[in-house]
This record gives sequence, structure tokens and C-alpha cells, in this order.
Amino acid sequence: MTEKEIGELYARLAFQYESSIDLLLARQIIDIGIATTTRKKFYDALNEEKLRTSKKIRDYRETIDISNMALKGRKML
Repeated sequence: MTEKEIGELYARLAFQYESSIDLLLARQIIDIGIATTTRKKFYDALNEEKLRTSKKIRDYRETIDISNMALKGRKML
């Protein structure tokens, strides 16, 4: 997946999460305090996951670039 695709995935996750929280609030299954607390935890976790995933993508790209440069140096690519 590209960084853009992953960003779109996280946006969909956030939308689904917000829809679920809104539904629970509307049905008075949870109160606003719980919603606020869980939102913070959800977005903190989501942001940490985004950073980890972005780093993995960059590391992968850097590895590929280094390999390509090595192959070009050997005229194998």
C-alpha cells in the first residue's frame, strides 16, 4: 500500500469510529464523557499506528533505493 492509500484507510476507520460513537450517544448508551475519553484514546492510537506504518513504508522504499543503486553500480539493473 502507498502512503496515500494508508491515509485513506485511516480516514475510513475514523469515519466509521465517529459514526459508531454518534450512534451510541444518540441512543444514550454512552455519555459524552465516555465518548470524549474514548475518542482521545482512539485518535492517539491511530496517530501512533500512522507513524509506525509511514516509517515502515519509508524504510522499505529506502531499502529498495539502496538495492537499486547497488545494482546500477554493478550495471545489473
